[in-house]
Amino acid sequence: MRCVVLVVFSLFVVSQPTRLRAQAPRTGCSYAECALRLQGGELIRGRDLVVGRMTLIGGMPRLTRLAVADDSAQAYARTFDRWYPRSRWVMLASSIAGGLALGIAMDHVDAPERGMVIGLGTSFLALGGTAWYLDRRATRALGSALYWHNAVLPRQAER
Repeated sequence: MRCVVLVVFSLFVVSQPTRLRAQAPRTGCSYAECALRLQGGELIRGRDLVVGRMTLIGGMPRLTRLAVADDSAQAYARTFDRWYPRSRWVMLASSIAGGLALGIAMDHVDAPERGMVIGLGTSFLALGGTAWYLDRRATRALGSALYWHNAVLPRQAER
């Protein structure tokens, strides 16, 4: 029964709509000031301003508020904003299911509990695979959003 609740909860989280708010592109913003890059799990704007961190839960701000220089960047940013938080929640649910399965399995598995261990283990594998897929989709969208955002920023000749 707990496995069913966990699977239903994870499907509920994945299916929730997200709110998207876009800004108008800033004018007069150069590459040196507004270029976005991902470095060591941190999203950095310009030379060294950290505007977000990729963590298990939360952490990363809405990319649609940051990658505003191009329509393509906005489209990919919306994709990232949709799939990244969902992948993190599914990954957390997968970790919980795996931990419960391991905890029950380590504690003298009897015949009635064996079904629960198998169910939790199966949920762990299914949720882990789903989280991996969602994370890959979000990561590809992040790379494309950063590329298109940075591609349209004017580069100034350094003297």
